[in-house]
Amino acid sequence: MIGERLRYLRMANRLTQREVADILKIHRTTYAYYETGRSNPDLETLSVLSRIFGVSVDFLVNGTTEKNVKRVMDNPSKYDAADYPEYLSALSRDEKKLVMLYRALSDKEKILDILNEKYIEEISNSGESNG
Repeated sequence: MIGERLRYLRMANRLTQREVADILKIHRTTYAYYETGRSNPDLETLSVLSRIFGVSVDFLVNGTTEKNVKRVMDNPSKYDAADYPEYLSALSRDEKKLVMLYRALSDKEKILDILNEKYIEEISNSGESNG
């Protein structure tokens, strides 16, 4: 069951097994084994997968969600990305990778500070070259 949910979430987000495996820093075949049920991810990996896909670990393991929250697996054939804004399907490959990496991090504030500094630096440099 975990494998079915992982496969569905990956496909709903238009990701390859390689892309998810790269974020997890595991071999693609290891991730493929998770999806086929040949093996199960450990708790740490489940935690990272839940952050990447924007679902709870409980959902990955049991398929359950909190009350009043739409169940992703209720009808996969009627999937519409607009219903799930936390999904990555509308992003470019680079944007997807950036979001997945960010979600996998435990210390997000440092990264936001670095990106903010880089953005300010770029804005300053473009102003100098235009002026």
